[in-house]
Amino acid sequence: MTLAKDDKKEISLIICEALEQLVLPRLQSLENKVDKGFKKVDERFEEVDERFNDIDMSMNRIETLAKSEIKYVDNLSARVIKLETKKV
Repeated sequence: MTLAKDDKKEISLIICEALEQLVLPRLQSLENKVDKGFKKVDERFEEVDERFNDIDMSMNRIETLAKSEIKYVDNLSARVIKLETKKV
């Protein structure tokens, strides 16, 4: 069974109309939802990235303070050792 050219055109028009009216709006709706989801994920990622930067800066401050305290204690230890050796 073969279709006439007019029938093929009619079927094509019906299919195109159905796609435009039914499928395309649903696809656009899905695309909008996906875009919103990606925006939320991007915002959340930026928040997490800022928190990690804050944590990194805090860790650098802690390391700097710890190193200075260790150096101070080492200097005190060296002074105590010198004093102990002078006593003996």
